Amino acid sequence: MLLRAHGPRRGQGARGRWRQQRIEVNVQAAVALPVFVQGRAAGVFFLRTVQGDPELRSQDVAFANTIAQAAARVLENEERRAAIYRRQINAGVTDVLTGCASLDALDRRLRDEFERARRYSLRFALVVIDIDQLRDVNERLGQPAGDRVLAEIGALMQREIRAPDFVARYGGDEFALVLPETDAQGARRFVERLRQLVARHTFPDLGRSQAPSLSAGVVAFPHAEVLRPEDLFTQVEAALERAKKGEPTRIGVAEGS
Repeated sequence: MLLRAHGPRRGQGARGRWRQQRIEVNVQAAVALPVFVQGRAAGVFFLRTVQGDPELRSQDVAFANTIAQAAARVLENEERRAAIYRRQINAGVTDVLTGCASLDALDRRLRDEFERARRYSLRFALVVIDIDQLRDVNERLGQPAGDRVLAEIGALMQREIRAPDFVARYGGDEFALVLPETDAQGARRFVERLRQLVARHTFPDLGRSQAPSLSAGVVAFPHAEVLRPEDLFTQVEAALERAKKGEPTRIGVAEGS
């Protein structure tokens, strides 16, 4: 009623109009000034007079508009600070290329999961997946093509995992997954399902017939030789190495898992 899209709207005799709607107020006149932040309405500065007050003058409206503009500048600065802060946070927890978690975030999550499982006698699995032939893709088609393949596989993983699961970029052509409430067999089934997804996926740079294969190492906790979070990496990397060297399924499971 009192607000236009791009400027103040002043209403004299607002009390009469509100009375028509059976709203009993003591307002004589009102002005509403939209507060715009980066082109969108972020709020309204509302000024009113009641019966007995002096009539609103153009100077009053101009002063109110100055205050509204100052408020808009403050809000805009705060939004910019918040955006910078979010970028800084994301830079620390997200891998820019794949959108998966960063190595630092993986380290924190794995330590948290280890302590939770140890304290409450729970189980979980750590999986490291290596993208076979990615080096060949980089050499034949160039680094940008290899990066796109890496990003697409990362996106497939993020769509496939459950809500409590966690996926991070682990190395140049590797991903790591933390799978709560999962044993070694459950982790193996997840890898097999993921391999089928990748095999069926059409990579624009490669074509379906040239989809890369995956090798994986799996370790499940509790494990007799895992006393610290660092031991999980030792076990899973050894399992991955065995998978790449001779496992027919290309999935290596740490002994004792």
